[in-house]
Amino acid sequence: MIQQQLKTSELMKSLGDTTIMRLGEIIRYNNREKIKLENVAEHSLYVCSTVIKICNILNINNSDRAKSLEFAVTHDFGEIFLGDVAYDTKQDNPGLSQILEEAELKSLEKHMPEYVEIYRQFLKEEKEESLAYLITKLADTTSVLQYSNRELDLGNSTEEMKSINSGSVDRVIKLLEKIESKL
Repeated sequence: MIQQQLKTSELMKSLGDTTIMRLGEIIRYNNREKIKLENVAEHSLYVCSTVIKICNILNINNSDRAKSLEFAVTHDFGEIFLGDVAYDTKQDNPGLSQILEEAELKSLEKHMPEYVEIYRQFLKEEKEESLAYLITKLADTTSVLQYSNRELDLGNSTEEMKSINSGSVDRVIKLLEKIESKL
């Protein structure tokens, strides 16, 4: 009985942890002129819903579908601790991505250990360009395309937003080609 109460107490403490709620406080596209704000939690929901859509359209098997969804839910958890670092910043500084990955893993190990293995698997499959990773990345990039389309529709015609939009279109096309080669 006491053992069961301890397990229940530990479970309740774990489930009641509010760390993940910080995703709602991190604004994406920081230091960029924007009309509508989007936080990382919203982005994560868009990525998850797009993964479902992609998997339905492409008739993806249940195993890759489940893995893609797991990756979609957790792919930006590291931002809880480090904030949102823009795609072009990472591209312009090749060593930065590795440093960020290591810092994210350390922070997850310390504060959210239940997600470390999923995140490690995501990073591993990123290097392998597995189907599940590519689907998640396509959904992630599609979210950027949707956001930049909305910004342009609302009148944000800055060169930076146009560049974000055209870059995301190019990445979506490349990701679709990679996915097609795996099907």
